Amino acid sequence: MNEIYETSDLGVAAYLVTKGYTLNGTAMQGEKRLRFQFVDTPQICEAVTAYLGNGAQAPARTLFETYKSLKALAVEKSGNPRRR
Repeated sequence: MNEIYETSDLGVAAYLVTKGYTLNGTAMQGEKRLRFQFVDTPQICEAVTAYLGNGAQAPARTLFETYKSLKALAVEKSGNPRRR
């Protein structure tokens, strides 16, 4: 069974999806926080380190569109209508 990398950081999740990592699922952490789930690999850890260290590059428009899409998913999953 594959190990799972989880993050509740929307920016990290958007970057990973933009770079081609598959979002395998989501899980609520409490009532307000959504965790994005990816298969954990050495490459995904390197990508996250690059992102957090400001050494990451990604197409801006794709990153922005992915960010908006994941944010909408988070709002939908949280069931919080005031954030829509």
